[in-house]
Amino acid sequence: MKHIFYAIACILALASCGQSPTKPTAPTQPDYFPLQVGNWWEYKANSFDSTYFHRWKIIGDTTINGKQYFKLNMQDLQLPTDTTITSFLIIKDASGNMRWYSNSIFGEKVDMDSKSQWIFNFNKPIGEDWISNPPGKQDYYNHLQHSGIYSKSDTTTVPAGTFSPNCVIKTESIGNTDYLVFATNVGLVKVSPNVGYTTLTNGSYLTRAYVNGKSYP
Repeated sequence: MKHIFYAIACILALASCGQSPTKPTAPTQPDYFPLQVGNWWEYKANSFDSTYFHRWKIIGDTTINGKQYFKLNMQDLQLPTDTTITSFLIIKDASGNMRWYSNSIFGEKVDMDSKSQWIFNFNKPIGEDWISNPPGKQDYYNHLQHSGIYSKSDTTTVPAGTFSPNCVIKTESIGNTDYLVFATNVGLVKVSPNVGYTTLTNGSYLTRAYVNGKSYP
């Protein structure tokens, strides 16, 4: 769904401080979205009436309250190369779970008091749900979303290659169900077709990537 790309959800009020950053501990679980400056992912998103191409790239990091956050920009590859449609700050814990905080949308800085967030709990048991965008911190659609682990043994083939084992997260909001497929040591490789009246796309797939020094395909 297109809002996965234009606003995966994200940001609380955050303030920087001058102490040295606390770098993330090496994850004790599989790494489903490697955070390293220079990593990038390109996606093809098929909608009902057109096709979109997006690039996600980690362009740097920053220190906020003594913790290290990574900066990720999302670009529409059909727009000028310097056009960033959305940007995020991402933090990961020792278990590999992530929080994405929206930093801007379509180049406009998001108000610090209304920043939304998106939570990925990769180490939850299969079938146990969580609220992936807490009340008051939702995306610009204002839809409360529930997520849960659907599978940790998935095999998925996309233009960038065949990946396994994958963690599949099922997300549900008003009239919508999505399956997000995360490949170990690669990142998000597929967003399944959606159903529901708010549907904007019918599938997004990883076409190319450069992750931790390795190119895909």
